[in-house]
Amino acid sequence: MSYYFHSTPGRLRIKSPVIRKNENACYEVRKLLGATSGIATIDINPAIGSLLINYNPKALKSADIINLLHNNGYYDKFKAVTQDQYIQDAASKAGEFIVKTVAGSVLGTALEGTPLSGLAVFI
Repeated sequence: MSYYFHSTPGRLRIKSPVIRKNENACYEVRKLLGATSGIATIDINPAIGSLLINYNPKALKSADIINLLHNNGYYDKFKAVTQDQYIQDAASKAGEFIVKTVAGSVLGTALEGTPLSGLAVFI
């Protein structure tokens, strides 16, 4: 799992491996954010390491919250990917899988019945 964030004014979703399956870290993050003026609600899912933070965009910026979590060791903003980067990476991996599958199928069909037919399995 990597660090991830998605932000719209007043709403910030963060994923962090630091809080994943770590009840103590979740407790500390809730305490830290709960003491921050401008934060309305905090939903934490420790199973996947996800935070959903609703805040007053007139009082705070998403960068302020990210910096607060980063400075306290719960998030690494230098390793984080945005939603766009996450989607691009997923699409790239799916494309690679499709190309390998199609190429393997084509080669398997082309080599079928020849002594090289066993090679198609490895492609």
